[in-house]
Amino acid sequence: MNLKSLLTLASTLACVTTLHAEGLTNVLSFTEETKIKGPFTEIGGELYFACEKGGASNFGYIGKFNPTAGTLTPLHQFTVETKVKGGFTLVSNAFLWFVCEKGGPANFGFIGSFSVADNSVTRLHEFTTDAKPKTAPAALDGNGWCFLAEKAGASGVGALLRYVPGSGASVVASFTTALGVKSESLAVFGGQIYYAAREGGDTTQLAGKGAGAIGTIDLASGTVTKLADLNAAGHGAKIKSLVPFQGKLYYAAEEGGNLALNSAKGFGALGYFDPADNSLHPFFVSDDVTTGTKPRGLLPVGDRLYFNCGEGGPNTYGTFGVITNGTNAVILGVNDVTIGAKTDVGITRFGNFIYFVTELGCANFLGGISAYELPSPPSTPAPALTFTATDNTLEITWPASASDFVLEQSGQLTPENWSVIAGPGVNHAIVRLAGASGFFRLRK
Repeated sequence: MNLKSLLTLASTLACVTTLHAEGLTNVLSFTEETKIKGPFTEIGGELYFACEKGGASNFGYIGKFNPTAGTLTPLHQFTVETKVKGGFTLVSNAFLWFVCEKGGPANFGFIGSFSVADNSVTRLHEFTTDAKPKTAPAALDGNGWCFLAEKAGASGVGALLRYVPGSGASVVASFTTALGVKSESLAVFGGQIYYAAREGGDTTQLAGKGAGAIGTIDLASGTVTKLADLNAAGHGAKIKSLVPFQGKLYYAAEEGGNLALNSAKGFGALGYFDPADNSLHPFFVSDDVTTGTKPRGLLPVGDRLYFNCGEGGPNTYGTFGVITNGTNAVILGVNDVTIGAKTDVGITRFGNFIYFVTELGCANFLGGISAYELPSPPSTPAPALTFTATDNTLEITWPASASDFVLEQSGQLTPENWSVIAGPGVNHAIVRLAGASGFFRLRK
């Protein structure tokens, strides 16, 4: 019996892996200017969205994309300029709620509800002053629906608003320039609500506009607490996305980073905020040609965090990348004329793909929908065989978790002539040594 051959075979059977070719693919090209804003919302295997342009009146529409069929269907056409912001909130699987900057009697926008059943839109609340809402309504505390607005609040420079059906909208917390303004991203982490301001904070930054700030909002008291000012060169500036990931809050900043580039504005950066000590940790700086510019969207998938850069890169059309091990950022794909250009924050996982929208490029140079196929998870390692030789016998064992396998024996490595010698229901066997060599395998 050749024990070395047996051990080599066992090792080979335990090391089967699957390779995956990574890349970007265009799945649909728009035939008119569309401008989808915000991520998709999945209902019944279809991805719902709102767009600012296109449709019969070119004021946009609410529609759905079917990834399986590769089709796009307009469902509700807007007849006046509306500008839906931040995507949708799915309510009871029957309604999609949204906010918009325009439309309504005063043309200051409204909170709307789209019925999945009949494709109708109901105005839940109409703004009477210019509020500029930016995020979809979110149920943060079980008391109504909260959203950020850029021009609301006591100072008119931004606020968190709350909509309660039957009671209208009210201010929960107001921002000031020192606290940070133009917030477009909220994150809930550890029971606390965090905001990311695009400007304000330390106004010695970026010609008096400030590079932004990160802080918390207490819904009960309406207190806004700034936790960290961004330094444009050290941290980045103008945060577009803020998401919880691996015990931290990761951010994508459209500007800042290397201020020697982009007329002293920088091309953007990625980093994280650590709630444990309110510290900021940048780890990726955009350099335009190699990495892209304007990091915008962040999407956690397992132990990876995917991101997109809206512009720049080798083709100037943008890039798509991933963060592994917390701080290792790698560009996975480079946008070209086929994939499209000018991506925004709306990147959405559905099935084994991440979908994103572009405003330019693709077949008609009007943008489209493209996708990245996620790597297949590693194959479960084959259970290993352990061999112990004693005199003229060989004891073979394998993990108890593999007791549903059978142990087979053959005198040569061919598809034929394998015979079952143990199992299922056991995880060991003792065989008598005979012959110059032999082979064993586990099989279900």
